[in-house]
Amino acid sequence: MVYPLTQVPARWRWVAAINPMTPVVESFRVMLLGTGMVQPAYLAWSVAVGAVLLAAGLLLFGRVEKTFVDYA
Repeated sequence: MVYPLTQVPARWRWVAAINPMTPVVESFRVMLLGTGMVQPAYLAWSVAVGAVLLAAGLLLFGRVEKTFVDYA
């Protein structure tokens, strides 16, 4: 079950906002159920965290790509 962001205590909502899927799930909750909350700050935070994770993944893969062997 996915809990709505409104059920998370206010002091811990920033932890939920770190998850890049939180604004996506909340947006679907608003569109389909008419309940929930979507804040632009959470969406921006989600995009920023997603971009950092993507960049870190690309850098890490670029370093290990030469030694990454696929044995069949």
